[in-house]
Amino acid sequence: MTFDDLRAETRPQLLQVTIAEHRFVDACTDAGLTAVGLSAAYPKGAGYRRCQRVGLAAYLAGEAGIAARSAVHSPGEELALFDSALALHRAGERVPFARWYPGAA
Repeated sequence: MTFDDLRAETRPQLLQVTIAEHRFVDACTDAGLTAVGLSAAYPKGAGYRRCQRVGLAAYLAGEAGIAARSAVHSPGEELALFDSALALHRAGERVPFARWYPGAA
């Protein structure tokens, strides 16, 4: 099953948020990537399972989230905010799937 198999109204939406100033795990800089056990070439060559292990380790260590290089919007960065740190965000625009997912119809 892929996103294309879902009805338009059930596809994921992107919620844009404003995040309070905070220190997050660094997966953006070469030094930060090395510290979490990823290659400085990230996201190239990074497997899903390896990235999941990095995220789980950060979550279990009580981190608020991970700032990472974007695999979709390069160059760019993304923030994964963990559910334990939701107080750090303020909700903004909800963006439909067709506007944010590359190649969506």
